[in-house]
Amino acid sequence: FIHHNTLHAFEAEPFEGAVVRAARLLGTEPFLPESRYRQELAQGRIRESDIEAVLAADISCPGDATVAGGCVLLRDLYRALLLHAVREESDASVRWTLTESDAVERLRPDLPAAARQRLLAAAAGGEPPDERRVSSDLWHACVEALAIMRSAVARGASTVRVVNSPSAIIVATGSEVGLALAAASELAASGTQVNVVSMPSWEVFEEQDTAWKESVFPAGLPVVSVEAGSTFGWGRYADKSLGIDRFGASAPGAVVMDKLGVNMSAVVAAVREVLK
Repeated sequence: FIHHNTLHAFEAEPFEGAVVRAARLLGTEPFLPESRYRQELAQGRIRESDIEAVLAADISCPGDATVAGGCVLLRDLYRALLLHAVREESDASVRWTLTESDAVERLRPDLPAAARQRLLAAAAGGEPPDERRVSSDLWHACVEALAIMRSAVARGASTVRVVNSPSAIIVATGSEVGLALAAASELAASGTQVNVVSMPSWEVFEEQDTAWKESVFPAGLPVVSVEAGSTFGWGRYADKSLGIDRFGASAPGAVVMDKLGVNMSAVVAAVREVLK
């Protein structure tokens, strides 16, 4: 493979300056650092409606998919991460924050008033609004979501959507987990219940004990896999695999995924096919 670097002519300049100059010359749109986007957001040059439009067009962020046992919409989580800078903290730093501050007893001071009112009203249940209780509930939802993600990473695969008497399993990796969750919701609306498994690592999963493997993939349940990549290797776990067994295409990610058949309709159809 040969990669052609279009910035060769600007190599004497700082990288960001070279990208800007090349963009002007070639008519491209460079990406700025995340901090710059946040500045543009604070100044009103990027609007919250712009972010809503991006989320609405993102196939990996379906509107009804949830995390934390259904407590939090996945789209709301993505929105929060885009609107607010989130620092990566060590376990020791988190423990210090929990014990030495009131961070989980109050809502953030920069939270928009409308969002604050929605949270308090939704949690009130006819009782006086309690900011401390709302903050605690949000914290526990985050802990639950983190536990699910860590379990999948630590053990190679983990069930992120569990239902009573599932008919099938959808297994996915990366952003396709959101797509799998959306397909599961669509199937549930028509009476078909499925579990959803997040599987970031085949190798780590194969190192787990038999009991864990059988808890993730119970015997007798048909499995559909979804990954925006080659289907090679999924046959070990899945009865039917959705993927991209060809070279890619040039278009916005959501458009490419849809055109190449990695979309909710295809996942739903695949599940129904393995259940025939």
